[in-house]
Amino acid sequence: MDKYGDPLSGWTKLTVERILACGTCLMSVHRYCCTLSDCTRARFFCHICESKAYSRCGLKASEQWIAE
Repeated sequence: MDKYGDPLSGWTKLTVERILACGTCLMSVHRYCCTLSDCTRARFFCHICESKAYSRCGLKASEQWIAE
């Protein structure tokens, strides 16, 4: 982009940023903790981008939509 300018649309940039952040803490995280008072275990699940432009997420989102 530095060499040839900025030919990409805003949507394209956003999509690429979401794909790069997919499955990381940048997409936000859900934390699940044990309900026992003396237990300190927790599991963290990073969100996915659900972008149709990303084959891994787009396929999953499409399958969920069809199932519903």
